[in-house]
Amino acid sequence: QCRIIYHHVGKSGGTTVEDTFFHMYPPELKSCCGGKLMGKLANDEKSRKKYCTAKFSSYQILGKYVEGLTKSCMRIILDELTSESDDNEQYNTTEGKHDLGKRPRSIVLTTYREPISRTLSSIHQLCNKQSGKRTNETLEACAECRYDFGTEVWD
Repeated sequence: QCRIIYHHVGKSGGTTVEDTFFHMYPPELKSCCGGKLMGKLANDEKSRKKYCTAKFSSYQILGKYVEGLTKSCMRIILDELTSESDDNEQYNTTEGKHDLGKRPRSIVLTTYREPISRTLSSIHQLCNKQSGKRTNETLEACAECRYDFGTEVWD
């Protein structure tokens, strides 16, 4: 069985990708946000199994964590399949490794966005969405809309 693990890179069209795949492969498992999600997965075995065994799961985390998360999920999936199997031998070779023809597989999908449009999208979100949650300094920089006016906000 194949699963799709989506590495949701912010401001790269990830929400659209998630919406499309969650429509095709429910349940919808929220990918947000980084440390909060990783803490939930580290401390809650039920959530970890739910995310790891879903046909499509999405993670808005730093790239450096994707490999470890993928390996961890593959172990969970394989352990679950092996424990449910009446014939555990179908998943093992004589060396104790998993038979490539019969083990579950995962595809890791990542989207990227051209840097200028990604930056503009970030500025748009910062200045035009949820303005009630922004600092006065940020709101002033957005209103001025000049780099030299709000360098501490834009850098």
